[in-house]
Amino acid sequence: LQVFSNSPVKASSIIGTDVVNPNGDNLGDVKEVVIDPSTGRVAYVVVAFGGFLSMGEKLFAIPFSAFEYNVSENEYVLDITKERLEAAPGFDAD
Repeated sequence: LQVFSNSPVKASSIIGTDVVNPNGDNLGDVKEVVIDPSTGRVAYVVVAFGGFLSMGEKLFAIPFSAFEYNVSENEYVLDITKERLEAAPGFDAD
């Protein structure tokens, strides 16, 4: 019997969830949940920032532990400014 410190969450319920910063600025949404096959743990989540209809968006791999979940708003909070994400190098979806 496995005991969890928090209730398990389906990856499908995380994907598509909005990501905001503590000021409430929209930073994008979660595109993927990436699992480390050797440990079975979440390695990171992929956040899509900017763009329109998936064109021109930047992708960022961010450790899941960097997020706080806001239950009342059903969103993940990431402590980073919009300007810092705009200036950061993302990665290509391919």
